[in-house]
Parts: sequence; C-alpha cells; structure tokens
Amino acid sequence: MNISEKTKSNSAFYYEVCMLKILSDMGYLNEKDLNGIIKIASDDYGASLVLDKNLLCLN
Repeated sequence: MNISEKTKSNSAFYYEVCMLKILSDMGYLNEKDLNGIIKIASDDYGASLVLDKNLLCLN
C-alpha cells in the first residue's frame, strides 16, 4: 500500500469513526457496540491512526 492509499484508508477510517461517534451521541450505539465497530473498521481499513474517540469530531 503506497502513501496515497494509506492516507485514503486513514481518512475513510477517521470519517467512519466520526459518524459512529455521532450515532453514539444520539443514543443509537452504546459504548460496547461503538468500540467493537471501531475495532472492526480499523481492521478493515488497515488504519494506522491512534485515536482517542472522545476527542474526535468536534461538533
């Protein structure tokens, strides 16, 4: 995977985590489900980001 592909994967992963965080804040996902889906997404995207989901997506 080259740098451009890795950047796209990390960006897509970040976007997905932000969307999941919004759903969690709206009450559609609990903490356990959110963490599980983030883990699956990280594996799927091959993400190399280290994220603190509590500080993401400042809305």
